Amino acid sequence: MSAHDRVRALILGAGAVVALATLGIADMDRPDADLGQWLFLFGLAVFAFLPYAVLALAARTGPAWVPLFAALIMLGLDLGARIRVRWFPQDAQDGLLLMFLPLWLLPASLLLWIALVALRGWRARQR
Repeated sequence: MSAHDRVRALILGAGAVVALATLGIADMDRPDADLGQWLFLFGLAVFAFLPYAVLALAARTGPAWVPLFAALIMLGLDLGARIRVRWFPQDAQDGLLLMFLPLWLLPASLLLWIALVALRGWRARQR
């Protein structure tokens, strides 16, 4: 197993931790929880995983430590947001944080991937 494969596995593991944390903080043991709420929750978990999947792809194109470092920063932000929403809620808008954080992290991970591809192309042209 190469270093890039190990880094990709670590990044995907971080994404799985965030997706499971999303499911873990949910208050779905209420009797009024219906199928729509469960589907929304699973959608949030998948949406939270997507930036990590992009970073796992980015780990193949450039130096593996860059996407790994970005994934660790994202993991801290994601888990911090989930801890805040679950145990330190302040108002009804806290749940929006879980929806909008991936909206910021997904383009950031895409931009990092594009930058790594551009760097790879620039280095190839220099040779």
